[in-house]
Amino acid sequence: MGSKLKTNFVVQTKFEPFYVAGKIEVSRDGHRIFTSSGNSVKVFNVENGVAEKTIQTEESDQISQFLLNPVNEHLITASRNLLVREWSWTDSTCLKTWKAVHHSPISCMAFDSTGELLATGSGDATIKIWHSVLKCHTHSFRGSSGVVSVLKFHPDAKRGLLVSTSDDYLIRIWNLNPAKLAAALEGHFSAVSDIQFADDGLHLISAGRDKVLILWSLSTSSQIKTVPVFEEIERFIVLPASSAFPEFNTPEGPFNVLTGGARGVLSVWDLKNGRNLHPGSLPSESDAAVADHKRIIQLHFDRPSRRLFVVTVDQSILLYDLPNLKPSHQFSGYNDEVFDVKFVGDDRFAVVATNSPRLKLYNVTTADCKFADGHTESVLCVAVFHQSNLVVTGSKDCDIRLWRFSESKGSLKCVASASGHTSTVGALACSNSSKHPFIVSGSEDSTMKIWTVQQDKSDKRDSFSLHCIHTEVAHDKGINSVALSPDDKWIASAGGDKTAKVWKKEPFGLKGVLRGHRKAVWCVVFAPHDQIIGTSSGDGTIKLWTVSDLRCIKTFEGHDCSVMKVAFLSRGLQLLSSGSDGLLKLWDVRKNICTKTFDEHDDKVWAVEVSQDESKVLTGAGDSTFLLWKDVTEQELDEERQKQDTLIQEEQELQNLLQKNEFAKAFRLALRLDQPGRLLNIISGMLETETGQMEIKVAVRALEDFQLEQLLQYIVIWNTNSRHTYPAQCTLNCVFTSILPKRLLGLPKIKTLVESLIPYTERHASRLDQLHVSSMTYKYLSNNVKKLSELPSKPTTQLPVNGNIPYPDSASMEAEEEMV
Repeated sequence: MGSKLKTNFVVQTKFEPFYVAGKIEVSRDGHRIFTSSGNSVKVFNVENGVAEKTIQTEESDQISQFLLNPVNEHLITASRNLLVREWSWTDSTCLKTWKAVHHSPISCMAFDSTGELLATGSGDATIKIWHSVLKCHTHSFRGSSGVVSVLKFHPDAKRGLLVSTSDDYLIRIWNLNPAKLAAALEGHFSAVSDIQFADDGLHLISAGRDKVLILWSLSTSSQIKTVPVFEEIERFIVLPASSAFPEFNTPEGPFNVLTGGARGVLSVWDLKNGRNLHPGSLPSESDAAVADHKRIIQLHFDRPSRRLFVVTVDQSILLYDLPNLKPSHQFSGYNDEVFDVKFVGDDRFAVVATNSPRLKLYNVTTADCKFADGHTESVLCVAVFHQSNLVVTGSKDCDIRLWRFSESKGSLKCVASASGHTSTVGALACSNSSKHPFIVSGSEDSTMKIWTVQQDKSDKRDSFSLHCIHTEVAHDKGINSVALSPDDKWIASAGGDKTAKVWKKEPFGLKGVLRGHRKAVWCVVFAPHDQIIGTSSGDGTIKLWTVSDLRCIKTFEGHDCSVMKVAFLSRGLQLLSSGSDGLLKLWDVRKNICTKTFDEHDDKVWAVEVSQDESKVLTGAGDSTFLLWKDVTEQELDEERQKQDTLIQEEQELQNLLQKNEFAKAFRLALRLDQPGRLLNIISGMLETETGQMEIKVAVRALEDFQLEQLLQYIVIWNTNSRHTYPAQCTLNCVFTSILPKRLLGLPKIKTLVESLIPYTERHASRLDQLHVSSMTYKYLSNNVKKLSELPSKPTTQLPVNGNIPYPDSASMEAEEEMV
């Protein structure tokens, strides 16, 4: 672990909600999933597990349904305000908008195989058919009872058939040419949840919540076979007749279906013979709660990739590669509030505690998520024995559970559980030594317990047991955090009574109380190498204390709200803290200052976890997201070094160009180096040559728009100084005479730049006018003085002695005037 100070972290992966409820759509290549929530549709990439795009309508346009065109993959969205939009989802552009002629929001949509006809069903019991290219209404079918729930076109567009279901349990077959009801199929006794056409195009298959599958003949509009399936079926798919599935022993033909429903298992049925070829595993009574989480609500089969998408009621999406009915990927669409998150294994996996009894194990590189069931109420805290890959969890059910993490399988298995607390277990800490492992727990019942972890090595089932060896009423209010020193000799606890306490492990006893915070202490942590304790509180401060004399040595102020978590970095030289406002702050301990603030969360950050090599950080918050951060300190230093090396080389190149009087090349290089002073000198040197202005025009024409805008900004600065007026105005003249006005008007800041140029340019023009008038006056006076100096000199007239002054005669005066 290095001791260099960290300067920056960036978000490497963001695990955010992408599916809450409703239907999903899958792209034609099977690589992207489309989900809707509120007024937006999110595009989730199943290859890297990232929500890569969001298509958003206006805030008031809540999306009721959406659909992908099977031909051009344009996205169709229907809003509750009865507006239908067509989008190009690749660039989030709305292509067309039109008004639906329904009287209530659209409840279902379907495209025909050509992608030209779009059918919409609504709660007003009507079905409308639109031409997706012309955006015109072509058909209207009435006669359904209640909300139209399912629509399906016949795969052969020439047949012109549309099938629908509604609240009256009937299946209606509509003929498009002529527009009329062809048949109404009666056979289900509950809501029809799904309908599909068989591959031969001659038969129809339906499923409902009456726990039966029915095979229909389209030619006779009659039932052929009814198969009881003993569960409510939500969705099913017809297995391709051309593909063999020897694992299921499926017979040849178009009547093999795969179903998913209330039991949460996938079953394969042969409708022709009424056989269940793959019944799946039935949940036992003890697994009833788990079965509720696994209830299947949607299936989607991508035939080209033979990939099956399964959606369960707990917002999970599973990917199966047929014919193996084993999930290859599993994604959690929604996490609710993230209470705690910890690295496990080689830091490729993270254990996440959310507002759910199910513990989640994420592969942070692929976003695969697996669930671990055991707790009966929400899991609040997680701790890890890194040397033995054991995970400890505490919950609102007052229990503590021990889990074995398998890195090869990427799974968690509960190996022990213990009860003892009488209220919520919200704080856990694991010993650092593997010789005598133990756990420290803190609860809302104000007690702290120490548990020993013992393994039964004679039992091949990987059995452990937890034994409580000490119980202490540690605080006057609930315990929010517990921590162990690196040598396991000291225990620290933090509570809602505004104090933190230090305890000796053996023999157990209180060493002292850390007082100074004005509100509840949310977190306590030991420094990795020094005898220092860090605490964070609801009063917005972080304090450092010495273990030896329990003295507060530093206080960090900067958060404007409660500080939920704090962690040491860089061998104790830095701190990373999180606040209830969603901000993270990086602190320099020596300088006692905040060096960096990160704003990526929208709600209180409950969890901060630093990897063992400090190259990664995990944060979890109340905004249902957790983030994987990457330390980019070395990367930024390398980039800075490269920039400095490049700058030195370009500086040398600029000097060489100036020495060679290659001003045109030097012009472009000085602009790229962002050196306005050097560029001004270069322009002044170019203007001293006969071809200077022509070379400036050539250089200006070769500039990109951003460089041209940069040059105009320089001119604005030069123009404010009267000494630089001439090169500034000459350069401006070259810009205006060599660049088209249309291009200049397209610059983002051209208005501001021109407004900045006008006042000083007018002042310089006024000075030039004054100078011109003054020079003309000077010229006039100098010419007159010169002519006067050229007049012939006359002898000096002697005044008479009596004082009488002789006056010149009129002729001499006229002669002098003519000369003047």
